[in-house]
Amino acid sequence: MNYVPVWFRPKRKKDVAEMATSVVDNLLRLFLPAAP
Repeated sequence: MNYVPVWFRPKRKKDVAEMATSVVDNLLRLFLPAAP
């Protein structure tokens, strides 16, 4: 069975990079609220 949601299967590598950047940004905002 494939547990990876459809939205987690981007068609372009650029989408993967953008998603990873977004996740990192969200984590930084979560753990470092004082960060710009």
